[in-house]
Amino acid sequence: MPARLNCSGASAKRCSRYEAARSSNTSVEQLGGGFTYVGPVASAAGMSLEETAATLGMLADAGIQGEQGGTALRGALSRLLQPTADVQSRLDSLGVTIQDADGSMRPFADIMGDLEAAGADVNDMLTIFGVEAGPGMMAILERGSDDLRDFTGNLENAEGAAKEMADIKMEGLQGQLKQLQSATEGVMLAIADSGLLE
Repeated sequence: MPARLNCSGASAKRCSRYEAARSSNTSVEQLGGGFTYVGPVASAAGMSLEETAATLGMLADAGIQGEQGGTALRGALSRLLQPTADVQSRLDSLGVTIQDADGSMRPFADIMGDLEAAGADVNDMLTIFGVEAGPGMMAILERGSDDLRDFTGNLENAEGAAKEMADIKMEGLQGQLKQLQSATEGVMLAIADSGLLE
């Protein structure tokens, strides 16, 4: 039976990255580079791993890959977490709120959806997100918040993609030897636990 990646706990990160890499114009390595730059800020903004990976994937589809994508998203989130007077004024004029009633940042897809519904243009996006992050956020806006939500949902159900990749890796002699090694280790542990070695 082929090995299966566990998509719970820490392994969920791998599953999301595999699915994001498979579903967008990026690679697992590029997504890893992007996460290195945006991870802590995305966490502070309350973004899930899947939503962050989906956003990086959409940026990659627009040609903003790897560390560039991570830097762009980090800049965008930083401006939302600590808006300047100009940023807040532009958001107010568009009728877009960043925070929930409890003071935490609203889901990124919801904020983008509000900007989309308000008809935000390039000037709005550059004012809100800055010269570096603005073009990337405009690319996401043009694709639509629904695409971002759908992509995020796909990543939340990424176990199938991770299993498919694991199955491919376990094909052939090398995969069979890996399974044999694992089974042998299991037998050795069972013998040791039984007390026979004493």
